[in-house]
Amino acid sequence: MKLAEELVQFIESLPFSFTLWERREGGFYSLFRNSASERLLGIKREDFAGKEYFECYPHAPQSYRDRFMRV
Repeated sequence: MKLAEELVQFIESLPFSFTLWERREGGFYSLFRNSASERLLGIKREDFAGKEYFECYPHAPQSYRDRFMRV
């Protein structure tokens, strides 16, 4: 799909970290991270792919997850 390809190109062009999360029962799961995220955070995109938020950020406060769940 052309729109999806253009959206990925746009997200890849962003100079800041961007992660697309999917809300599922029991948490938020990483779907996509741009290359700036990998470069700025020093964590490979593949290490986040399909993982739940707290697997990616095990030291994040519970309040972060609570905020996500309210969105």
